Amino acid sequence: MLQWTCGGLSLFFRDLLNKANAFAFASCGACGAPPTIKDRVRLEPGLARIFAIQPLGDSDPEAVRATQRGARLLHEGRIEESLRELHDAKRLTPGSHATRSNLGCAYFERGDEDAALHWYREAHRLAPHDDIATLAVAVLEQRAGYTSDAQWLLVNFLQEVNSSHSEALRQLAKLHQEQNHWSQAASCYRRLIAADPTNS
Repeated sequence: MLQWTCGGLSLFFRDLLNKANAFAFASCGACGAPPTIKDRVRLEPGLARIFAIQPLGDSDPEAVRATQRGARLLHEGRIEESLRELHDAKRLTPGSHATRSNLGCAYFERGDEDAALHWYREAHRLAPHDDIATLAVAVLEQRAGYTSDAQWLLVNFLQEVNSSHSEALRQLAKLHQEQNHWSQAASCYRRLIAADPTNS
């Protein structure tokens, strides 16, 4: 069985991170333009599920229809029209965390990460155990430079809600990698392997 030294493991993760960064740069091009949501989803596994329109279930029928229209318009790239529909859905269901997440998703696709963070924070406030809201806030807090807040959210979620949530573990591992905390990153990956041995 292969034995990893602390230094060998550290070099492995540094090499992995360097390859990921090189791939991200190549995908976004050398022009310096920010990646589109399609690029971000492709580069960061799990974002497709997090940054997506959530169904409202058995909510107000008109709010459900507004959400469906908003999702269709967003898919067609008609973001401003989509936002109007999603704001209508929120107005019709003032206590729904999903409507806030949906607004966060639409603003994220528009490229307005400050507004996206506002709405995902609202969703998290209404449903602190919801994984979509928690993970989206953590991603956006980290992107805004609030690394300690993102880390607290992920650690708290793993302690209080689901200790083997694969995407939360993956996000926390990536956060540790960015801080060059290699042993903590390795610990997260070991937990991820234990939770999902088939995860490549």
